[in-house]
Amino acid sequence: MTTQQPFENHRDALLEMCEVGESINAFGYAYRLCISLRLNTITSEQFDSLSKELEFYCTKFNIETSNEICSLF
Repeated sequence: MTTQQPFENHRDALLEMCEVGESINAFGYAYRLCISLRLNTITSEQFDSLSKELEFYCTKFNIETSNEICSLF
């Protein structure tokens, strides 16, 4: 379920983080966070918080966050 639509709010972004590594790839999730920030559906403080949560989540569950072109963190 990877889309390019922004998250509607902070809560939706946080809930969907549970799907990273299963039905959502970490880079797609991070991209949606950026779109949400740009469209003001989340604040910059929420973006920072979600980014840190995503990093912790990916580390905890050993989800790949780098590839040949870029690294997420």
